[in-house]
Amino acid sequence: MINLNYELLKLFQVVVTEATIKESAKKLGVTPSAVSQSLKKLEDELGTQLFLREHKKLILTSQG
Repeated sequence: MINLNYELLKLFQVVVTEATIKESAKKLGVTPSAVSQSLKKLEDELGTQLFLREHKKLILTSQG
């Protein structure tokens, strides 16, 4: 069983809505680096890629 914390799920929701690391970071009040690191942690915990990174946009994968 996967035990995800609320903050990672909240981050995922914001990133899906904003579609960029920079805008997600602004909305969450954290640095873009923190968003990137948290996304990597979430993807590692789930064992799948949730977003395709194209230029500065994030595109949700079918797994996401």
